[in-house]
Amino acid sequence: MQKVKRTAVILAAGTLLLSAGCADKSSVDTLEQVTTTAAAETTQDTTAETTAVSTSTTKKTTAATTSTTGTTTSVSVTTGTGSASNGSGQQGSSGGSGGNGGNGGNGQQGNSGNGQQGSSQQRDTQPELQALSNCYAAGYINWAFPAGGSNVVVITSDYNNGKGPVCNVYDIQKDQAVSSFSFRDEYDAPIGVNRAGELVCSCPEGRTVRYYNLMTGTLRTVTFGTPQDEIYGELSYDYGTDAVYSNEGDSIFRITNTGKKEKVCTYNDPLSYALLRDSVNSIQYVRDFSNDDATGYDLTGISLADGKIVSHIPLHADEYKAAGKYLLGYFTKYNNETERLDVNCYVIDSVSGREIKRYYIGHSSADMVTDPRTNYAVQVVRSDMNYAPTGFRFCNPTAGTYEELGINLKSAEGGTACYLHDCRKWVVAVTESVGGKTRTRLLTVDPEIAKFDQTYPPAANLKSDAPPLGAAYAANRAKADKIEQDLGIRILIGNEVRRTTNTSYDLVSTEDTSYNTGYIAGCNDQQMLSSGLDFLRKELSRYPEGFLEKFRAKNGAGGLRILITLDLPPLDPNSNFSAGGVQFKTGAWYDIAINLFMLQYEDASIHHEMWHAVEYVMSDNGANMDYDTWMAMNPPGLQYDSIEDYGSDDSKWQYILYSTEDPYFARIYGTANDREDRATITEQIFMPYYVDETDRNETHSYDYLMRYPHMKAKIQYMEQVLTDYYGYVYWKKMLGVQ
Repeated sequence: MQKVKRTAVILAAGTLLLSAGCADKSSVDTLEQVTTTAAAETTQDTTAETTAVSTSTTKKTTAATTSTTGTTTSVSVTTGTGSASNGSGQQGSSGGSGGNGGNGGNGQQGNSGNGQQGSSQQRDTQPELQALSNCYAAGYINWAFPAGGSNVVVITSDYNNGKGPVCNVYDIQKDQAVSSFSFRDEYDAPIGVNRAGELVCSCPEGRTVRYYNLMTGTLRTVTFGTPQDEIYGELSYDYGTDAVYSNEGDSIFRITNTGKKEKVCTYNDPLSYALLRDSVNSIQYVRDFSNDDATGYDLTGISLADGKIVSHIPLHADEYKAAGKYLLGYFTKYNNETERLDVNCYVIDSVSGREIKRYYIGHSSADMVTDPRTNYAVQVVRSDMNYAPTGFRFCNPTAGTYEELGINLKSAEGGTACYLHDCRKWVVAVTESVGGKTRTRLLTVDPEIAKFDQTYPPAANLKSDAPPLGAAYAANRAKADKIEQDLGIRILIGNEVRRTTNTSYDLVSTEDTSYNTGYIAGCNDQQMLSSGLDFLRKELSRYPEGFLEKFRAKNGAGGLRILITLDLPPLDPNSNFSAGGVQFKTGAWYDIAINLFMLQYEDASIHHEMWHAVEYVMSDNGANMDYDTWMAMNPPGLQYDSIEDYGSDDSKWQYILYSTEDPYFARIYGTANDREDRATITEQIFMPYYVDETDRNETHSYDYLMRYPHMKAKIQYMEQVLTDYYGYVYWKKMLGVQ
C-alpha cells in the first residue's frame, strides 16, 4: 500500500443469555417458536418449523384445541402473557415452557422436555443486560465457543501484562468458573469444541491439530498428512460431523482423531476455491470464481457427509456468515452524504439459493454474530464511528426484526458472542476497563426480552451491479485482453473495477465523471489509460518466467488481478489520505488496485504493491517473514508508528536513506509497519539511484543499497525467504545482478 492512513475496525459484541436453566437437548427452542410463528410467511422452511411445533403441542392438548391454538399457547408461554381464553395453562410443547393461566391464573408446569413455569408479569420498562457475578477473566476477549450443556469457553489474552491466550470455561447456569489453562503455543487458533469436550485448535505448523481437554487442560496432538501437503487457509471444525477438515487446493479432506486423512471430495470445476468457514448442517461452502460475474464469485454448497454438491448460489456481497438454514451476506459502502459506512444484509436460503430478505442493518461497523445451528443472531450496536458497544440487538434475520437492549457497562471496549446449542441460548463476552485494567465478563438477560418488536428498514441503495464498460474503452479492453493472455493475469479497467470491493478504500472507476479527486473530475482519457497499460505490460513482463503463475491456487483458481482506478479514497471518514495503490485479497484473487496516475509516472509503485502480493502469497503457503527476526534488524528500541502516525516522529528521519550514511529504512513511510518497511525497500530496489536530482544515476539502486550494512541485512533476509519459496530472488533475475 502506498502512503495511506488507515483505521483498524474493532468488532465488538455483548452477552445474551436467554434463561437461567438449560432445556433437554432434544427440546424445541421456545424462543425460536415465537419468532418462527411471527415470520412464518417469510419462508417455506420457517413455515415447516412452525407446523412441527404446532403439531407437537397439539398432541398434548384437548381434542378441541387446534394446531393454531397449540402454537399460540407456546407463544404466550414464552412472552409471559397468559391466554385469556384458557382458564388454566395449557401444557407446554416438547422442551418448551409450561403454559400460564389466563392473566396470571393457575399456570400448569409443562412436563415434556422439562418445561419451565410460565409467568404472567408484563414488561413495563426496557431491561438491561446484567453481568454475571463470577464469570469474568483478565484481558481482552478473543473467542467464545459453546462447550456442552450450560458451559461456555471464553478465550482471553492479556498481553499488556505479558500473558498470552488463556482458555476459561464457565458454567453460566451456576454462574461459576469451571476451569482455566494456557495454550501450548500462543498462535494456536481455536476452531471449535468437539463432542468429547475438547477445544480443537489448528496450529502454526499447518498439519497439526491440538485437542485440549476442557476440564483438565490436558493436551493431545495429532499430526496428519505429509510435509508436501499444501494447506490453503486454516483448518476447520464442523459441528454437524464432529470432525476437522483441511482444504488442499482442489480437495477437502476429513481429519480423524488419529490423524488419518479421508478425502471428502475433489472439485470438478477447475475454477473453484474452498472456503472452510461456517459449516451449515454439514454443508461446506466453496467459492467459485467467474470473470463474467458482477462480483467475481459464486458459492457452491458441498455436503461434508458424502462430498456431493447440493447447491450453487450466485451472491453479491462482501462477506458471508451462516445462520442455521440461511446465509447472511453483507455489503458495506461508504455513504458520502452521511459520511458513514452503510451496511445491507442479504438473507439467502442456503439450499435453494433464494433470497428471503434484504434490509439495512446500520452504519459504521454493523455486524451480526451468527451460528450454523440457529437461525437467529446477535448484532452489536455502536455510536457512529465509536466501536465500543452501546447495546445489542437480538435478531430474527429471516423476518428482518429485532429487539434492542442497552448495557450498563460504561467502559465496554469489545466482545464476541456464541450460541449454546444444548441450552438454546446466546452468550456474549464483553471486554471492559476497570481501574486501568481490562477484563472480560459475561452478561445475562431474561428470555422475555425476545419480543422482536422492531423492524429493520429497507435496504439502502448502496451499489448496483457493475455497469457495463463504456464503448470508448473497447480498444483499451482489447489491449488489456492481450496482456492477460500473454502474462496469465487479470486486468480490470473502467467500471469493471466495481466487480470487487475493498473494506478500507473505495475503488473509484475512471468512468465516474462526477467524481472529483481534487485535481481532476473524472478521467475518460483513453490515451492516458493506453499508456498506463503499456507501462504495466513492460514492468510485469520483467518478472521471471512462471513467477506470476505462483499467484494461482493449486487448482488453477484466481491469480494476480490488477485494478486500474481513478482514485482510492479511504472509507473511514476520519481519514483524509488517499492511496496511490493498495493490495488486498478477494477469495483466490491477489488484487492490486492502483491509481491510473501512478502508472503515468512510470515509477516503481507497481513493484511496491507486487511485494505486498508476493508476501501475501508466500504467507498463505507457509513462507512467513518472522516478525522478531525483522525487528532485531531495526535500531535498538525503535517501534513502528502506524499507518495513521508514520512520519510524526522527527527522530526517525535519522534512519532514512539519503538522510544518513547508515540507513535502516528506504523511506519514512517504511516506519509505519514492518510490511511497508519491506515494500518500500523493494520499491527502492527498482528505482534509479541518485544522490539528489542534480546527480541522478539511471541505474537501479540494488547495488547501492547493499553498501549499507543495515539495509543489506534486511534485503538478505527478504532474499532468504524468497529463495526458500521460489528457489530464486526475483529482483536479481529482473535486474541482472549477481
